[in-house]
Amino acid sequence: MARTLTQQHFTQGDVLEITRLKKELLQTWMNRGVIALGEQNPGSGRRRLYSALDIVKLGLLRRVADLGLELGLGRELADEEERRLLNGSGLEWEYHLSIRKK
Repeated sequence: MARTLTQQHFTQGDVLEITRLKKELLQTWMNRGVIALGEQNPGSGRRRLYSALDIVKLGLLRRVADLGLELGLGRELADEEERRLLNGSGLEWEYHLSIRKK
């Protein structure tokens, strides 16, 4: 299962459609290193591909940003879910979706 989660085969277009992120925001997060993804620098002339795990992490970060919370919290949640998923545990969607803006 971990191999399937980390296999990079999603395009940027896929990521933008699934997460509903704007292209500019995704690029800003990548440039600032807001979130660590499986493939940071694919190299000149190669397009970046994303894994399912990358998409989950970006989706969590987007949720945190939409709520107006600090992105550091999004990084912590994304790291926590990455550990859970790679260890074979399921996502705690109820926990993440219950976060409310103060």
